[in-house]
Amino acid sequence: METLKIDGSIGHGGGQILRSALALSAILGKPFEMHSIRKDRNQSGLRRQHLCGVLATAEICGAKLEGAELGSEDLLFIPKKIKAGTYQFAVDTGGSVSLVLQSVLLPLAVQKMKSHISVAGGTYTPQAPTAEFFAETLVPRMNQMGYSIQAEIARAGFFRIGGGLVKVDCCRKDTFMPVYWMNKETPRKCFIQIVTTQFPEKTTLKIAKLIREELSKMRNMIPCQLPRPKGRG
Repeated sequence: METLKIDGSIGHGGGQILRSALALSAILGKPFEMHSIRKDRNQSGLRRQHLCGVLATAEICGAKLEGAELGSEDLLFIPKKIKAGTYQFAVDTGGSVSLVLQSVLLPLAVQKMKSHISVAGGTYTPQAPTAEFFAETLVPRMNQMGYSIQAEIARAGFFRIGGGLVKVDCCRKDTFMPVYWMNKETPRKCFIQIVTTQFPEKTTLKIAKLIREELSKMRNMIPCQLPRPKGRG
């Protein structure tokens, strides 16, 4: 099969093009070769977070790899058959759990057999979707399309310490369904979540007080303080 050539520096030149390529390659069974990965970033090439996504996707589909190492700007990915199962992955230095899941979730979610995924790392990291966004926004939308996904934020983890944990069960339903999100709905309420771990409670309460004071000036805003989750950071 012909190997697709991809320039990793196009567009924003970040890690998203790599994560999308990994997921689609695994699903379609089509190999790709990417060059200039994150070429124009301050730290070019594969960082730990991206490398974890590469290795995780390779594990679920038995892919052959070349160039899968820290700092590499070139990667060859030759997938085989996706296997549903139980998988555990970990991102060093508190890299984003949500971004790793972008590579492995869809390939496993299109399988009829259920998979169980655990990813350890950062649930709250700079320039990445939070674990709540993944669990409360992305997952429900995917379930509307015909997937069966359940996500649990078992433990919070902050950059750079990490220590967070997200657990996901996923498979596909009998049929996929079209979705229409063309009608814009007016938000009725907005909730603010404050998540801290190993942080002085008085400081957290002070932050909550300041938020309440600002939100009291706006309509339909209800601040919500959650219990502090277990985790490091």
